Amino acid sequence: MLYLNFRGSLKCLTGDADGALQDLNAAIRIDARFSRAYRARGAAYLSLGEFEKAALNFQQADELDSA
Repeated sequence: MLYLNFRGSLKCLTGDADGALQDLNAAIRIDARFSRAYRARGAAYLSLGEFEKAALNFQQADELDSA
């Protein structure tokens, strides 16, 4: 899971948002309470201009961090 999150984040930073989403979705399937994956997925959606999806992921990450 950590590997998928790290690889997804790197893909996002290098401009491969679609590849990032694949890795981050897989990380979330493994552990739905892993807030860092939601935060990274929010960044990937943000880079694609999908602002509502980005906001929902950032909100989910915040909720998990505060629980």
